[in-house]
Amino acid sequence: MFKRIWNPRHGLVCKPLGENTVLFQFSNLVDMKKVLNGSPWLFDKSLLALSEINALHIGSKLEVSSCPFWIQIHDLPIGLMNKSFAEATGNIVGKYLYVDAASDGSLIGRFLRVRVDLNITKPLRRIIKTSFRGSDYVLPIKYERLPNFCYHCGIIADTLTKIAKAASLILLLLSRALCTAPGYGPLHLITRSPNPETTVPLPTQLNPEPPP
Repeated sequence: MFKRIWNPRHGLVCKPLGENTVLFQFSNLVDMKKVLNGSPWLFDKSLLALSEINALHIGSKLEVSSCPFWIQIHDLPIGLMNKSFAEATGNIVGKYLYVDAASDGSLIGRFLRVRVDLNITKPLRRIIKTSFRGSDYVLPIKYERLPNFCYHCGIIADTLTKIAKAASLILLLLSRALCTAPGYGPLHLITRSPNPETTVPLPTQLNPEPPP
């Protein structure tokens, strides 16, 4: 199945290593990077968290706690659409990787689109609070290709079944979140992104407090 989806040009070997644990061995580094850069991958709406490892890793001690996602920061004033604000907000939501800009380098658009390495063991952030030129803003955050997660606590890995242990590329399969409660839901999900866009506020104006 994965060979058909990823279509590697130089071959791929899949080796089951236990419950929800699979080792993918690529014959070519370019094929492997293409798969990693395409994260997040979903199977039946559950997250397949991939991580590159090498021969020095000890299989029994491997853990996957993060996965790259695209996030969208909405309701931004034009003056906050820049790389500085993208980086600041990205580092609050997760770990900033880069921002999606137009072909001319502009980040001005309907929302700011940022690539972040998201800690899947922590609650998803729903909003960012910031101030700009005397006005306060509450900025909704939406996640592209968001997998099943717990609607009660907002954690993707809340129903984690098993962490993969392998030796080149590891996969982590998360079971479906079973509990539901107000606070999180479809409003935080974008299944497909429209045109990428971005904007920047002052990092010092950001409120890093976690969602309630």
